[in-house]
Amino acid sequence: MLQLGFPPNKQFRCDYVSRQVEVKVKYGLWVTKAEKDATLRILTNPPCLKQN
Repeated sequence: MLQLGFPPNKQFRCDYVSRQVEVKVKYGLWVTKAEKDATLRILTNPPCLKQN
């Protein structure tokens, strides 16, 4: 699996990825398809869904 610089500690991934999305939306930054796929995979994972 391609990690794309996501934190290795899975406890921090949801917060990290959520914040990354917020910043990219705020500043109109783009993402690659691989980054988008990895972001969706992380944020739709049950541990992240429980936090929201």
